[in-house]
Amino acid sequence: MFPGESITYLAADKIQENEAVDSTCDNRYPSEYLNSLELPGLPPFKLKLKVGCPIMLF
Repeated sequence: MFPGESITYLAADKIQENEAVDSTCDNRYPSEYLNSLELPGLPPFKLKLKVGCPIMLF
C-alpha cells in the first residue's frame, strides 16, 4: 500500500561448524526446505519492506 519499490531482505542460513557435534547432522534437511517454513513467533526467511513502512522490533 506504500508507494515505491520494495526491498527484499533474506535471513542468514549458515550453520556454524563444530567439531564436537556429529558431522552427519549438518545436511539432514536442505536449506530450501528450512527457508520455506513459517513458524509462529519467528520472522519469515524472506521479508519485503518499503521505505516509510512502520515496523515493530521486539
